[in-house]
Amino acid sequence: MHSAVSAEQQVLEPILAAVRAVRDGSLRTSAQRLAHVAELRKHLAKVKEALAADAAAGSYFKCLAVWIEASPVTSAALAGVALDRDDVQSLGPAWVEAYVEYLTAVVTRLKKAPAPVSEAMIPFRERILQGIRRAGVTVGADRRLCAISDVKVRRLRRAAVHLLLLGENGPQLELRQNLLTYQPTGQIEPEDLKAVPLQVDFGNVPGAERQAVAEAVFQAVATGGPKEIPGRFIWPLTIRAQGGRVRYELVFAAVDGDQPRQIRPERLGEATGWAVPGYVGDQNGVDARRNALIRRFALGGVEDRRTARWSADELGLVAAAFERLPPSGAEALRGVVLVRDGVTAELDAGVTRAGFTHINRHDVDAGDQLRPPPHVHYYNVTFDERNGRATGSPGDAGGGADFTLLHEAGHVVISCPRAWYFVSRNSLVRSYQETRDQFVARIVKQVATDDRPILVEWNRLSNPYTLAVAEQFAAADALCTAYYSCDPERVNAALREYQAKRTVAETAKKALLDSAALLDPVLPEGERLAVQITTEQTRQSEISDATATDGRRLYYFKQYAEKVRFVPFTAYGRTAVDEFFAETYALFLADRERLYEYNWRMCCWLEADFPDPDTFVPNAF
Repeated sequence: MHSAVSAEQQVLEPILAAVRAVRDGSLRTSAQRLAHVAELRKHLAKVKEALAADAAAGSYFKCLAVWIEASPVTSAALAGVALDRDDVQSLGPAWVEAYVEYLTAVVTRLKKAPAPVSEAMIPFRERILQGIRRAGVTVGADRRLCAISDVKVRRLRRAAVHLLLLGENGPQLELRQNLLTYQPTGQIEPEDLKAVPLQVDFGNVPGAERQAVAEAVFQAVATGGPKEIPGRFIWPLTIRAQGGRVRYELVFAAVDGDQPRQIRPERLGEATGWAVPGYVGDQNGVDARRNALIRRFALGGVEDRRTARWSADELGLVAAAFERLPPSGAEALRGVVLVRDGVTAELDAGVTRAGFTHINRHDVDAGDQLRPPPHVHYYNVTFDERNGRATGSPGDAGGGADFTLLHEAGHVVISCPRAWYFVSRNSLVRSYQETRDQFVARIVKQVATDDRPILVEWNRLSNPYTLAVAEQFAAADALCTAYYSCDPERVNAALREYQAKRTVAETAKKALLDSAALLDPVLPEGERLAVQITTEQTRQSEISDATATDGRRLYYFKQYAEKVRFVPFTAYGRTAVDEFFAETYALFLADRERLYEYNWRMCCWLEADFPDPDTFVPNAF
């Protein structure tokens, strides 16, 4: 035991010195930061060598917990630093290599580890997990800090997180989205927090920002700090500091029991926002940006309502947020009208409504001449930077508007495809109706002088198919309603009805297509349109199938959430299952690795694009 303790002291001391160097601002130049990374890699090698025995596992993970806090490449360590070309070309890549070595050290030690090794890790797990999150950044080509996006590194990070959590879900997460509106006075100092019954760890707060962070902590505790903490309580905020607005998250920790005893402010980055894509960013003025958004997502419109008006900057925020959508999310926006709205009312869950999505006509539109729904209304509070909200991860932090934009996109994903398929079916019918009517008229005229059965048969079979496919579509719409209720009995009954109507429609479809194939050869050349028209007409069946498939997303979500013990992590998410999904979808797009750490199975399910929860087998990493 004595030798293990001595080995720990021997490797830990230089690591602690490295932590102090980062926090006291000693690393002022790119060369110093690069040399620091090189030394850290040597320290890590010594940890692996000196503490390799299972008996030293506790010391090993203790050293890893401290090592990651010595990273010179974090939002806090590089706050206010003018990064240069050497930081881009040398420091960034060097840190990514060191980060990979660190993650590998975690994975190698825990993979197939005996129980005593895993148990020795647990006291240090939270610090290691937070360090992995904090240090998962590098220096981008634009000389700004950004999240490490390399797919292989992300996989390795997930392997480390998965093993640290022993393959289970992470601790219960509570993500607060309440507004924090206050006027900074500049009078609250870190020492004043002694009056607050909480310890505040300023270890990851730059000295120049400590006063502003102290005041934000004071206001947060005064206006809505948690009374108890079931697991991990986090409040993302945008704080007004001396040098400008900065994104932070306040991590409330329970040291003993479930009462909050400590707050750890974690710096996410400057409030510069997510990058606006060029198709909007290169456009000058509101109308040009409005039209660019409509083209990109096939939107039904981007409209102003009453005195509320879209600004060019707001449309840039919309574009930046929507670019994070996966293909199915972007497709769900087809035909949706984005409405810039004004003032809204407060909700029971203590959250001010910042957006509202509806697919049918709604009282919220009363008295206005807007394009037909589906509508997504975004209210003033969405874009009000005074509300102090934030979202995202270190190196990839956005504002409160971004979470709201993505939350409403979640509602779009589970509800708006249904409206689009209704429009698509009507458009399809209109597209072939005139040609079909003219074709039928010619057939009727020909039958007057030619009574061959094949000329009569196609027209006779057309009406039963039209009726059958209309009933199939009505059953698909009813199935969507049942899916949205998340009631298994209603779903099963509606599903049986849909399958029965689909069988009838498929039988009628085949008969009509077979008849068309026999009809064309007996028609004069140039008038052989039966197969072409029938093929277009029977595409209605595909639209019904797509309606039924996309309509089940919310139902599948609820089923899978129950299966993997995924529970709401915001107060608003607890108000209804569709709000739970919307909050989850927003977190998935804004801060995916946080969702993975909370419930890796749900994260993988969303990445797989809403598969059947009964058959889906997630691949952890």
